[in-house]
Amino acid sequence: MGLAVVGDISARTAASSSLRDFVRECDRGRQTWFVADEDELRERLAG
Repeated sequence: MGLAVVGDISARTAASSSLRDFVRECDRGRQTWFVADEDELRERLAG
């Protein structure tokens, strides 16, 4: 089972290098994804 965080968190990642690194590492894998919207989630699931 995976986890997808849907929403724009760019302001928060811009303010925190630790969060930005965490999101980048999560997005490399298949367990946890941070996506801006449902369209991006659909693309990730299809790919």
